[in-house]
Amino acid sequence: MRALESQGASIVILPPQADDRLPALLRQLDGVLLPGGVDVDPAQFGEEPIPELGEVSLERDAIELFVARYTAQHGIPTLGICRGIQVMNVALGGSLYQDLSAQGFRTVQHSQKAEPPVLGHSLELVGPSPLDKLFEGRFRVNSYHHQALRDLAPGLRAVAAAPDGIVEAVLLEGHPFYLGVQWHPELLPAQWGVFRLLVEAAVSRQPPASGLAEQETAAPQYPQGIAPGVCLLLQNGDGMFGFGVNPLHRLAGWCFEPSGNTIHGTLGGERVLYGFDGRSGLVAVSDSQ
Repeated sequence: MRALESQGASIVILPPQADDRLPALLRQLDGVLLPGGVDVDPAQFGEEPIPELGEVSLERDAIELFVARYTAQHGIPTLGICRGIQVMNVALGGSLYQDLSAQGFRTVQHSQKAEPPVLGHSLELVGPSPLDKLFEGRFRVNSYHHQALRDLAPGLRAVAAAPDGIVEAVLLEGHPFYLGVQWHPELLPAQWGVFRLLVEAAVSRQPPASGLAEQETAAPQYPQGIAPGVCLLLQNGDGMFGFGVNPLHRLAGWCFEPSGNTIHGTLGGERVLYGFDGRSGLVAVSDSQ
């Protein structure tokens, strides 16, 4: 969350919800971030689990694979982090190594034992991408994964690789911004520019504002409890969170933080609470003094 906030993004937490609710929500978003987490179930790419497979979450797989496909199809700026790049690949028809060490990759420490800010191994840029703006041709990253991309999905192109050949960054050809990275830049403030790339892509997707002075003083609207300019971000654990980069409201206090089963924030001095009903999603919006 700090990495996104540092780039001007405002954040709101959203819980898991049914697939049939997602399209209406996703159509209102500026961008999507798919974060790290547990392993992807190999059944999603037609394989049986091997003994070294870790914990999986069928609930996370279902919603994140849906979101990854939707944003790919509809041109919504999307960034995948660690598990997120793997979800992107599987969602579009690719496959994964279930465990790198068990499947023959033992020369690079992909699952480092040292905590941040220690860096695990080097990467090499192998094709043009937005990462060219941030990194030299060879640079170092942290590494906390044991699964990795195997067969790339149609349309995905490798743009960075580890010394052992494992693909560690991809983009989707013909998409405004659909980028996945295998490392965790959120743990490295010096690499928070990766999140700036997403925010810039989200801002550029918005239609130009007209009559800015009048709109800044207009009462904000909350369609179905979601503010204009809010982007979905799937979070580790059972919840999800999103961010907004609406230039009309960003300076008015759109920085939401989780508080129990609600999200709270301020907008023009007015406190706003979003209520959840557990698994079914965001169901209520109320003003609280």
